[in-house]
Amino acid sequence: GFMKTLFFAGIAALSTLSVAQAASIVTAPAPGLNSQTEIDFYASRGGGPDFFQNFETGFSGEQLVNGSVGNGLSISGIGQGGTPPKIESGDGSIGGSNPIDRFALELADDGSFTGQNSLVLTFDQPLAYLSFFMIDATVHQITAGGLTDNTSGSGASGDNATFNAIAFEPNENVTQVSWLYNAGGSQGWAIDNIGYGFQRVPPIPVPAALPLFASAVVGFGVLQRLRRRA
Repeated sequence: GFMKTLFFAGIAALSTLSVAQAASIVTAPAPGLNSQTEIDFYASRGGGPDFFQNFETGFSGEQLVNGSVGNGLSISGIGQGGTPPKIESGDGSIGGSNPIDRFALELADDGSFTGQNSLVLTFDQPLAYLSFFMIDATVHQITAGGLTDNTSGSGASGDNATFNAIAFEPNENVTQVSWLYNAGGSQGWAIDNIGYGFQRVPPIPVPAALPLFASAVVGFGVLQRLRRRA
């Protein structure tokens, strides 16, 4: 009776741990709705981003970016002409589009690097969430753990940055997010205002939970035997 109940309860608990939860992506329907979409996303997270990279401090125009940019974030990818991504500045500098404030990070989109990742963000801890603005971008395929989806920004000139955000489940352990190069474009595209936060409590893998469950079963079995002897 009791041992059988315990056994099936343990199996149910482990099954719950084993269910894979997937990341979910949010995209502002239009640049004019960026602010409200961003407010709503971070309200669901309990506040603003823990870390924020807008390329405004410590960067200069035309600077190549390849490696750590601080706060657990490293950046790699393909810039215009095959160089690493570079800091672009000035109105109209991103295929006719503008960076947010002074600077944005520009990537290649000129038909020369089909099948490669134009942008890779690598983090030193599992992500809880990630937000970013895409500028002058056609549709790009994004991969983040088990999530494969499309992100985009308006291709119109001027201020067309589009807000995107991804919420990750604790069991996903996502430390890298990549954008597949889109050969359909003819200019550069850019990313700006990257916000992110890490999982606060490291998830316990299911294999690590198995010994705990087994120990509990053995312990209850010993307790039952002692009760019978008494």
